[in-house]
Amino acid sequence: MKRVVQVFKKSSDNVKASIERYKKASLDSSNGGSTSEINAQHYQQESAKLRVQISNFQNHNRQVQ
Repeated sequence: MKRVVQVFKKSSDNVKASIERYKKASLDSSNGGSTSEINAQHYQQESAKLRVQISNFQNHNRQVQ
């Protein structure tokens, strides 16, 4: 059960960090088109990683139950 909590906390921390980076990028008025594209790619990669972590968490949770 401790491992499940650790995985959930890490996923939660990653989501919070991604949201903060998004907010910072959104508020930065000096962003050009290329920076926006890089940010979009970063967030797509980050969301893919988080989807995998969530899936792993759900699978582990099913096994524990």
